[in-house]
Amino acid sequence: MRIGIVTFPVDRSPNYGCVLQNYALQRVLQKLGHTPMTLRLADIAPPQTNKTLWQRCFTKKAKGLPNQATPLRSFCEKYISFTDTINLPVKPEYLSKENFGAYIAGSDQIWRPSQTHQHFLRYAMLDFTSSINVLRIAYAISFGHAVWSLPRKILFYRLRKLVSQFDAISMREDEGQEFCRQYLKINHAQLVLDPTLLLEPADYASIAPGSGAENHLVTYILDDTPEKRQAIDKLFQHNHFSGRCDFSIKPTDGKCQPQMEDWLTAFKTAKLIITDSYHGTAFAILFRRPFIAIANHSRGAARFLSLLSRLNLTERLVSCPNDISPEACNKHIDFDAAHALLELERQKSLSFLIQALATNI
Repeated sequence: MRIGIVTFPVDRSPNYGCVLQNYALQRVLQKLGHTPMTLRLADIAPPQTNKTLWQRCFTKKAKGLPNQATPLRSFCEKYISFTDTINLPVKPEYLSKENFGAYIAGSDQIWRPSQTHQHFLRYAMLDFTSSINVLRIAYAISFGHAVWSLPRKILFYRLRKLVSQFDAISMREDEGQEFCRQYLKINHAQLVLDPTLLLEPADYASIAPGSGAENHLVTYILDDTPEKRQAIDKLFQHNHFSGRCDFSIKPTDGKCQPQMEDWLTAFKTAKLIITDSYHGTAFAILFRRPFIAIANHSRGAARFLSLLSRLNLTERLVSCPNDISPEACNKHIDFDAAHALLELERQKSLSFLIQALATNI
């Protein structure tokens, strides 16, 4: 089946995890015998001059979508299949051109209103498919914060009709299931793994086949603070690392952002990983590397707890940088047990996708 994937404009994203979740979902669908393509977005539609209810439901300055190329663009062009470029809102003639049998919305925080433009949120809920007969699937969706303002709750009351048209819905975090029940009146949303965890480590070997610098401290910090840097610097000084690799989505001091291949290679061979990224945490687990995850409250901390609790790894999560200690870092991790649980979750998640794509329309 030809499947259209609706997600962030990953070809313009500097976020390693954002790009890899799209790559992983495509790869999984290909393994299941389908032909997936990611819808390639142009710039978002221009904002309306009059301030509408939709705009008031978002932050005072609604974020637009990125429109610049990043160092990860070459990875996207090499490993991700895209449609021709489309604009929002999607025109009817586009639908007949692509002839997809199913659309999958996902993954990551594409239904988080504070992070997306009003046109994008409706697009991520597949509003443009309302007039056609296709499968509509939400895979590993995340809403972001557990605490929601009244305007955003009102927004989702208004979007209930769009969500009700989905044939299958799954969430990445258990709090997402509760949000679906409480505000969208959806009681059948399943809990699944992020697409990156549906693949095995060997599936990433073709991207980063080399051996990186062994015995390195690897950090991937999305939201840098002096406290995080001080804690990491102190840890590096008091432990026996042969080197250090620091990754960010906003390189400073005139540095260039490393390529995806460098990021994956560093994660595969790290002696220790410190990260406030959900996907950084996921890949540390996948590659069986010792790690400490710093709960990222600004981007949603529940997603860390949801994943780590399912794998019995909550002791690797700290609420603040000051909790990072050599003792915590050196504590043994039973990756065999964690991966046994991961495999069970992987099979449940794959079963959800297989059954959803087999639904009669």
